[in-house]
Amino acid sequence: MADWGLSVCDDGRVQPRPGGPEILTHSSQGFLVDRAGNRWMGGDITGLYRADPEGRLVRFGIAEGLSDIWITCLLEDREGNLWIGTERGGLNRWTPAPVQMLSLEEGLPHPNVWTVAACPTDAHRVWLGTEEGLAVCDGGVVRPVALPRPLGSPSVRALHTDRMGRLWIGTGIPSSVWPGASS
Repeated sequence: MADWGLSVCDDGRVQPRPGGPEILTHSSQGFLVDRAGNRWMGGDITGLYRADPEGRLVRFGIAEGLSDIWITCLLEDREGNLWIGTERGGLNRWTPAPVQMLSLEEGLPHPNVWTVAACPTDAHRVWLGTEEGLAVCDGGVVRPVALPRPLGSPSVRALHTDRMGRLWIGTGIPSSVWPGASS
């Protein structure tokens, strides 16, 4: 299996999948298949790529409106917005209109956005995991969410909402999981 880039598991065999010269030489950080069948992939220094169902590949970067080319996570919400977390540039919301950038000025606890999760009970709410904690974007307004003290690290690296509406939070080193927030 390749250490970097994109691989596909087909009939039990993992094989590198070409997607462009830059994709295969750098780490893949976020991957998503949207409702239209487009495959989106973000890399550590390569920006955001979209491969349409016919296989045409398009790269998006700062010139196309993204705040950073170091993509850490991707999410498509129920309204079809693409949420793009970045290493240093905060969070971008890709809508049919231009990209909306959310940064420290809009209330992010830190510009490193590691993970995003849609709220199952509110289409306008998205949970955000950053280097310095949890935040929620509700109707375009970002606010920090206090985490309990026993968590080992303030760095929120993984988020998942379960069927009961609970938000599961995975933190950095030392790792902790907290199933305490309700969405």
